Amino acid sequence: MHIALIGCKETLLDYLPDLKERISSRIAGAKITLTYAQKVSDLPFEISRQSKADFILVSHIYETAGDSFGIVMQKIMDLRISKNLKLWDDIEQNSDISESPGIELQNEKSSRTEKWAKIIIAYFFGGEKEKTSDEIEFGSTRMRNPDVGP
Repeated sequence: MHIALIGCKETLLDYLPDLKERISSRIAGAKITLTYAQKVSDLPFEISRQSKADFILVSHIYETAGDSFGIVMQKIMDLRISKNLKLWDDIEQNSDISESPGIELQNEKSSRTEKWAKIIIAYFFGGEKEKTSDEIEFGSTRMRNPDVGP
């Protein structure tokens, strides 16, 4: 199983190294790649390079969106559809993060690390065994529950 974690060097909050460590400790034998785009506009290229992965997470927390941000997001959506990628994103504007004290930043990193570790584990191993609905919901992310038939 190949899990690709893709970040951007311009992000305000980088929790991907922690997430890689957490997943590595919970999923033996998983190939986990961690790559970074130099700029937001390079994210689609990095996604293309990881298109063979079984699960792709793209993370970028930003303060303000540049003029070309909408185009970049459209390219990411086009890649998801055209290549049928198993791609999730944690891309959001959060101007409060840049002003947060260190303890709040650490809590936010921990929270996102735990959230995405649960999602990835549930994706591969069905987690949330008590759920019987068609989908598992983690915050705003909905995914098919593998424990429920077609």
